[in-house]
Amino acid sequence: MVEEVFAPGDSYPVAEFADRSRAALTRASERVRRIHGFGCARAAAQLADIEARAKSFADGRVVIEGFEP
Repeated sequence: MVEEVFAPGDSYPVAEFADRSRAALTRASERVRRIHGFGCARAAAQLADIEARAKSFADGRVVIEGFEP
């Protein structure tokens, strides 16, 4: 889960945030694949969005404010 990779209040360089996101979302998609026989399209779309946005903010930092249910 994402909550296992990130903690509210933590701050990460954009590249590290993208790497951690990739690991968490890939793990989530593989969990769906084991159960349903196909990966999670929402996880893949979220990862694509993060990776695209990360390119625009390569020198920035990401602060984890919290998680929405």
